[in-house]
Amino acid sequence: MNNETTRSPRTALSAATRRRIVGELTDRQRRRIVAAVEQRKAAEGISNAALGRIVNVSRTVIGRVLNGRYTGERDKYLRLLQAWLDGQVGRGDEAETPYVPTSVGERILTVCELAVSAPCIGLVRAASGLGKTAALREVARRSDLAPTGAAYIQAGEACGSKTELLRELADALDVRPARRWTGQTLYRRVRDRLAGAYSEGRGGPFLLLIDEATTLSPRAINLLRNLHDDPACRTAIVLADTIVRLDGFLHARGNLPGGTEQLSTRSRATFRADSAEQTDARGRPATTDVRAIAEAALRGLGHDRRLPAQTCRYLYQVAQRPGHYRNVVALLQNASYVAARQGWRCEYTMPQLDWVAPLSGLDSQLAPPEAPPFERDGRPAEARRAAG
Repeated sequence: MNNETTRSPRTALSAATRRRIVGELTDRQRRRIVAAVEQRKAAEGISNAALGRIVNVSRTVIGRVLNGRYTGERDKYLRLLQAWLDGQVGRGDEAETPYVPTSVGERILTVCELAVSAPCIGLVRAASGLGKTAALREVARRSDLAPTGAAYIQAGEACGSKTELLRELADALDVRPARRWTGQTLYRRVRDRLAGAYSEGRGGPFLLLIDEATTLSPRAINLLRNLHDDPACRTAIVLADTIVRLDGFLHARGNLPGGTEQLSTRSRATFRADSAEQTDARGRPATTDVRAIAEAALRGLGHDRRLPAQTCRYLYQVAQRPGHYRNVVALLQNASYVAARQGWRCEYTMPQLDWVAPLSGLDSQLAPPEAPPFERDGRPAEARRAAG
């Protein structure tokens, strides 16, 4: 395999071509999804908070996606809402790809366990695409890692202020605020719920998992620190973000009242992962992680198969680029979707994946073939759609 980047004419596909082949959402499709969601919400009396619990997304993100003010990957959430409309999503955790215990993921789980046992504040710094979010969500699901309970909260642009964070905490702890409650009343109810779980040390600390932690305001960080320092609840907290953002956040004095030592002195469990080349404590190479992630993604697509070694080596190279394991999943999904839409047979070979790479935002590694490296699928269209 040629590791040099070889650009081909197909790396510069127009937006119209991408929509035709991959099926990207058009503005018209986005408007239709939003209108259908709003209609169903009104008909069934579903609030943004209730819809967020169904699809496992914060109510604030739901609101911004629907009103067009979300500046991140809006299509990702619109597709999730479309799956809910189609009856394919009952709860958010059913729609996710199953957690794959990679070496990075297992160490993140260990940090969370240490945060609970101390209890302390844990820090997780991982390059984007290494499975940080998947591991944190796995912790929130598993009662053996946090026996008293855990809540995953994605801060981001929608939940950076103290007020929004407090509302997300209340939602996660099933605290239903009355209209007359002040912010201080809501804080006390959240604290009381956490204290009830802790029971002055007879129970155990509740675990708060805060993703995209660097978007939190200083007042929101102080809110978390107060919940951790309070002897009545001693909340365990894990703050997670990408390496660049969290490193800069921790070393920027003045970001928090009292300086960064307010966090660093409480952070006794940390983990940092720079790339997909990392191995676990037993020296297991990351190639096994890539294979496990790829085959889990294929099972999610309805293809329970073992990938050939040549394909795994190709995917390992893909995982070394920015985006890491996320590249692997996107590449396999796009290959499946493209083949199903065009009536091709997808075998997930190295040439087929390399042909789809530009449609996934990646450069090709091989010389471009004269024709798409797929064979026509002779099955009926209904069977192709079921398999794809």
